[in-house]
Amino acid sequence: MIVEIQSVTGFEKAIESLRLEYDVDIYLTGSNAHLLSTELSTLLSGRYVEIKMLPLSFAEFLTFNEFDDALSVQQKFRLYFRFGGMPILKLSGVI
Repeated sequence: MIVEIQSVTGFEKAIESLRLEYDVDIYLTGSNAHLLSTELSTLLSGRYVEIKMLPLSFAEFLTFNEFDDALSVQQKFRLYFRFGGMPILKLSGVI
């Protein structure tokens, strides 16, 4: 997995090289609109699958995570606001 790939100039050539040289799946992630631009789609044309992901809403966050009954809704919201709605946080033990 390569994170925030849009920060590297000419990354598409390196990705294509890795794809041709090794028999691997390559996962690229990014957090801005540049990664979703049509120019990028052209550069990786035919060699990618886009998976749009959104963080959990606060309601989803409440049902996804297990909280101590002593925590108020405000305390749970503070956790959501502080750490965000990424499901991986449950596995990492942060929440």
